[in-house]
Amino acid sequence: MDYVRSHLDDLVIKSVHGHSDFSPIFGQDLDATDRTALLSQIESSPDRFVAQEWVRLSQAPVLNRRPGSIQLESRSVGLRAFAVAGVQGYEVMPGGLTRVESHRDARVVSMQRGGASKDTWVLQPGNNEELSFEPKADTPYPAIHTGIPSRLAENLFWMGRYTERAEGMTRLLRQTLSERLHHARRHNITALHELTWRYGLIALPEGETRVTRVPVEQLIQCATHPHYRQGLAETLGQLGRVAFSLRDRLSHDHWRALNRLVNDQALAENMTLGPTLVWLDRAVSSLATLSGFALDAMNRDAGWRFLSLGRRMERLVLLTSALEVTVTQLQSVSTAGETQQPLEWLLDLTDSSGSFRSQTTGIASWPAVRDIVLLDSTSPRSLRFQIDGVRQALERLAQETGVTLIGLEKTSDRLNTWEAEGLPETPELQLALADQRLEIIALSDLLATRYFSVSEHAMTV
Repeated sequence: MDYVRSHLDDLVIKSVHGHSDFSPIFGQDLDATDRTALLSQIESSPDRFVAQEWVRLSQAPVLNRRPGSIQLESRSVGLRAFAVAGVQGYEVMPGGLTRVESHRDARVVSMQRGGASKDTWVLQPGNNEELSFEPKADTPYPAIHTGIPSRLAENLFWMGRYTERAEGMTRLLRQTLSERLHHARRHNITALHELTWRYGLIALPEGETRVTRVPVEQLIQCATHPHYRQGLAETLGQLGRVAFSLRDRLSHDHWRALNRLVNDQALAENMTLGPTLVWLDRAVSSLATLSGFALDAMNRDAGWRFLSLGRRMERLVLLTSALEVTVTQLQSVSTAGETQQPLEWLLDLTDSSGSFRSQTTGIASWPAVRDIVLLDSTSPRSLRFQIDGVRQALERLAQETGVTLIGLEKTSDRLNTWEAEGLPETPELQLALADQRLEIIALSDLLATRYFSVSEHAMTV
């Protein structure tokens, strides 16, 4: 931080996450007031920023094709070189990737802001014998089975989480907007609106302790606006970025399906309710397709287990939040002496309607719904199923890496007790769900520390 403070004029400040709404800030452009404000912002959240040396870009002639003409123009360019590791250390390869900015006076080259790129080759003089890297058909090549680097494991884990988070957001937004469209029961609307806050889609209004009503326009923006903070478009963008680093592990169909979803034209400003619901229906189907590719087209190695862990843990977050809201609603209705309304919204949100219909013909009362959503070990959408899946994945990773991680133990023991003795009263259940949410956070932190850290303790999985 001291270096940044004393050399700010020579640095470019960027977002560490690469958000499209955060433009690079050049230290030399700031006046005293802006400089103080930026340094204060960095000091309060240093993990959000990266400071890089300002490299003055070269200029090169570029063919600029316009309708009816081709012109030679000057553009800012930069060469990205690549290094390979060898026995004697790293060696910089000849050539590289030339990146060209779309504006002549640009001071940074950004592919996200209209830049282009071309491979740069260094030609060897003279006639050379033809060299082919194609393997000979009769040459045996043994299969290579290796561990995966911690960074790859982390990317797979977050790909699983972002995929599941996007699906959870899509289902929640679709359910909430549909209930509003059809003028659903007041308690259902209140529960769904509170869940949009608990799941992080909606910010808590200033001075409020909970959310009970969200404007339809805000829900539509969360579902479609390309720059809505923590909205669906941002989550899909995060999924696209992490998947890009994993594209060599994805099938071509998997990659194409993901790109179609991330770049869907429905992600635009000023959408109305009808087209938004059509988009959310399409997004649910697309996300189910991605889950199918992950299940059917990926090897069941340690990497797949991290992806599965990410999916199950994110699904646990939504399930826990939804159950917390439901239990709060039950207590509120009981206190007011009102009749509890059916919980079809919870079945639809958790995609458990099929399981419910296959096991009962009654109404969606709390006793019937809780057995499906909370305790059913055969339902892939239930809390019990996620807990069992997480613990099994941790056991397999322990066998493969020699590292034992214990997670969600209290929650698992609690579920065993509930299956044997029945669920506790509402206040105790609320406390148990709140404790479960903390267990999920603790396990995520433990995974990050043990497997994903870039410190000297990081490991190959």
